[in-house]
Amino acid sequence: MTDLLNICGLQGWYGESHVLHGINVTVRPGETVALIGRNGAGKTTTLRALMNLLDKREGAIVMDGQDLINLPRHRVAAQGLGYVPEERGIFTTLSVAENLRLLPRTGEGMSDAQIFEFFPNLQERLASDGGKLSGGEQQMLAIARVLRTGPRLLLLDEPTEGLAPVIVQRIGHLLRALKAQGLAMLLVEQNLAFARGLADRFYLIENGRIAGSFANDEFEANAERVAAIVGV
Repeated sequence: MTDLLNICGLQGWYGESHVLHGINVTVRPGETVALIGRNGAGKTTTLRALMNLLDKREGAIVMDGQDLINLPRHRVAAQGLGYVPEERGIFTTLSVAENLRLLPRTGEGMSDAQIFEFFPNLQERLASDGGKLSGGEQQMLAIARVLRTGPRLLLLDEPTEGLAPVIVQRIGHLLRALKAQGLAMLLVEQNLAFARGLADRFYLIENGRIAGSFANDEFEANAERVAAIVGV
């Protein structure tokens, strides 16, 4: 199967600080891939590098055969990458409806009816300001907003961070439903139980480098290595 995304030899910098050192990651169509490692290992930076949000990057980021490494930042999303950052990026003084419509909807994007089928809470809160939503509702809004743009690959940075267990369960259900529809995902997640319930493959990241990779059914065989690198 042809890779949807092929990251090859990715280097990244914040100012003069060299933080990514030759990252190699692939994501196949419909696949969920998780990046795991300690805080500061380079997981979030890898996602930011894909969106051209670093000061400098080198290497290859090939999406459907097209190298995006020299693509201007404002054109990255149009190539099929949808980014949900850890901080969610919700505009607290805008309503849910206004937040949803900040990004343009494409022909491949979810309609309002589809969005509300996945996220009924948002339909009930359309007139509410983003700042008045719970953490879980803000996360749902951040994901829903991106889905309207029709991404072929969803980049998720710590989607369960700070959420109550019942909300984590709901987010997991939503993401599994999206996966069942064929949406590919690249996930950064500290909650290993959550990641194991969703990901097909894992990449271990340590000090800005890939330290190993394995399939979901090989997780137990790699448990000691994961513990050593992730610190659990």
